[in-house]
Amino acid sequence: MAALLRTLGLERFLMVPDPPSGHYGAALVSCDIVGHSATSPRDQVARVAGINSIVAETINIWSPSDVVWSSGGDGGHVVFRRDTWRQSAISLLLRLRRWSADEGIPLRVVGHYGQVTHITGADDRIQFVGDGINYAGWLLTQATSGGIVATDAFRREVEVMELEPVVEFHTPRIIPNTNFKPQLLFLMSSGDTRSRWNESASRDRDSLSLAVRQHRGWDVLYFAKRIWQVNSADEEVLRALESVKPHHLRSTKDVNPFFEHLQPDELKEVLRLGQLVERRRGDLICSYDEPGDTMLVILRGQVGVYNSEGEGFDGAADPRYVEHQGDIVGELAYALSRNRTADLIALTDVALLSFNYENIRLGLASTPVGQAAAHQVSSFIHYRVLQHVSDNAPYLLGPRRSGPLSAGSGSWDYALTKLRKHCELIVIDERVLDLGVEDLPSPTSGHHGLCILVAGEVRVQDSNGAPLKGTTFPVLWVDVPKLLRLPHRTYRVQEEPVKILRIRAEGLAELDARQREALHKALPRAMFGRPGKYEFDVFLCYAEEDWKAVSQIHGRLLSKGITCWVDRERIAPGASVTESIEQGLRSSRFLLACVGRNFARSTWAQQELRAALHLDIKRRKDNSVLVLELDELEDDQNAVPLLIKDAKRVSYARAEEFDELVAHITSGVDAT
Repeated sequence: MAALLRTLGLERFLMVPDPPSGHYGAALVSCDIVGHSATSPRDQVARVAGINSIVAETINIWSPSDVVWSSGGDGGHVVFRRDTWRQSAISLLLRLRRWSADEGIPLRVVGHYGQVTHITGADDRIQFVGDGINYAGWLLTQATSGGIVATDAFRREVEVMELEPVVEFHTPRIIPNTNFKPQLLFLMSSGDTRSRWNESASRDRDSLSLAVRQHRGWDVLYFAKRIWQVNSADEEVLRALESVKPHHLRSTKDVNPFFEHLQPDELKEVLRLGQLVERRRGDLICSYDEPGDTMLVILRGQVGVYNSEGEGFDGAADPRYVEHQGDIVGELAYALSRNRTADLIALTDVALLSFNYENIRLGLASTPVGQAAAHQVSSFIHYRVLQHVSDNAPYLLGPRRSGPLSAGSGSWDYALTKLRKHCELIVIDERVLDLGVEDLPSPTSGHHGLCILVAGEVRVQDSNGAPLKGTTFPVLWVDVPKLLRLPHRTYRVQEEPVKILRIRAEGLAELDARQREALHKALPRAMFGRPGKYEFDVFLCYAEEDWKAVSQIHGRLLSKGITCWVDRERIAPGASVTESIEQGLRSSRFLLACVGRNFARSTWAQQELRAALHLDIKRRKDNSVLVLELDELEDDQNAVPLLIKDAKRVSYARAEEFDELVAHITSGVDAT
């Protein structure tokens, strides 16, 4: 009778004991849709519904709790808790595999037998724990999507009985995991339902051949490198690299300068020198201020650039830049002789080719073509330094891209393109640097142009001032006809290597007239070490009732070349007031509290003041709040907020004190 009921699919009507408790052996059929989250919501619903329909057919022929579906949305585990599980489990495995093949949906399907135990969860459903379900879950991450994978424990349990249809366990393989007892893994097939392993080596060869036919140069390099890591003399790879032309190696920034002039022999040599780095989506490739002397060429995927110069994320989740296939990242650490300048995060699964620049330079120096390639790489690196300095120096562009290069009718990126062919990175070998008297050790001649310190430290000769650091990009000297010429300065090297970015005068002469005018105003203030990372000198904090007096102060500050953040000018219609003020504070070197008798009663002024003091703590200093009294306040003890009562105050009514305040703001030293 029992056999007849099972044949009819009516196992639920058998008289059987209660399901086991404690630790017990159970069969598990597990499945997982590959790439589920990348599909549309409509497709996701249809796929999950399809799997659940198949599983329901199995569960419904058993008594409640004999077979339990532990679902994870895009897959899960079917746990059989009865000794009579074999026929149902095999049928379920085959139905899932056929559904995957018919629908064209990549599905990992696994059969396992192991020890489990269970508890009753918060929703009164059975929840399983133990090595059995843990191993099945891990195996899902390793299994092929080309069929059914069964463990040796599952195979041994199944082969004690004759089943219909007949199944075959074949092609054993081992996938090590030190957390579990090792066991062989088998493919399971039946009739026309065949299973196969995903063969990495043959897949790489097939992908290499397809990339060659479709002229996808970066993919050719990627699969060639993967194959070479196993067989460095593979002839198929050598033939594939012969087919790659420079125009096959395009990037989002046109032809990649690293590979543009490489002949096949040089391309092979460069590929051998590189190291293949592969990371998963979301992985941190490198962090700001980490040591690193390599640059990376993106062969596949996308990389996000965050936290430039350690300035944080500025409240935004979007990357500063998104770099794509063929782009180069990480080169600034080498170029500036310093640690990493930003966080690099894999936005997708990525493959990168990592190079030590010195090895490449030496490896290419032996041939004229190699020398041309090395020159292209140097030119690219110089341009990347120009971009990086511009992004962080408000006297050029600044983090908000509102500096002088954004002025005029042309775009700022077009301005950088004009400057590109006129910039160079110069290494200083002397201990004393006399700008304006001697020429820099440069291969080009002509006017000095604009000289910016980008690496190392120098100090003005015969000065007790703080050293100028390349990390803040101070302007050391300017000599541009019809724009600006400053007196010569002598600097003594404090920390090597010292590197200077020189933008030649010819490049600056090509800029838009309004860009040149804006540079004329900004560069003197940036000269001799004025801090370069703030877009504005002061954030004007005041009570609305005092605007008439504050507007006069605003005008006087502007006439002295001091840039001001003022809410009336900077908060756009419809913009968030709170976010705009927060951004203004972050972009300003000082907060200038214009304190009159209305200040203490102004809610906005108090909030701005507290935010500025909080920002001081994050900046690890306590001296960026300046106080300017609009009235004589000695007789009004409540006019000055308690937070700044002990701060040194300057009276607007006393001309000499206001002049001292202006000198302090323009001096380039922190407030005291």
